[in-house]
Amino acid sequence: MQATARSCLSHKQSLARRRHRLDIRLEMRIQTPHDPEYATCHYTHAWLRIMSDDMDLEEVTSLVKAEPTETQKKGDLRSASRQQAYNKTGWWISSKGLISSKDSRDHIDFILSKLADSDAGFSVLHSRGYLVDLCVRWDSVSGHGGPTLSPIQMSRLAALDIEVWFDIYFHGDDFAFEGETPPPKPPSGEQDFPPNV
Repeated sequence: MQATARSCLSHKQSLARRRHRLDIRLEMRIQTPHDPEYATCHYTHAWLRIMSDDMDLEEVTSLVKAEPTETQKKGDLRSASRQQAYNKTGWWISSKGLISSKDSRDHIDFILSKLADSDAGFSVLHSRGYLVDLCVRWDSVSGHGGPTLSPIQMSRLAALDIEVWFDIYFHGDDFAFEGETPPPKPPSGEQDFPPNV
């Protein structure tokens, strides 16, 4: 009887220790609160980019199962005033002008919400060697801070094999967002950005 009682006590103590360790792990998982005003951010938006030398834009739309916000075709002129042609075909979904939040997670969620049924399509895009990535444009208010990604977002982006990169500027820089007009596009030898970024 005493042995049974000691065994029950030991089991209860073991359960209590396991619950305590679980409570500690849950406390450690506290995440950055969602904040559409994100104090360290002056401006942000995000875009999904798919590019290639030779790519059928309609097929990409069919594979991704979402409509792009911007496209460009290799060989088309960048503008009527610039006699310079695009050297790659590109397809984008951008949150620019559609999401006002300064929390980059809202912009990433906007893009991921368009890709709910795109897993098979992205496998095809990757198998063809297309450039597929997601960029977060982020302008700092005073030179510190940075964008946040949630574990759920990272998990979904990893499942789609989408690389993420950050286009960081500091308020007051030549290419930082200063007001209501769209931020200027940094000079680039390639058309790496959506046409109106």
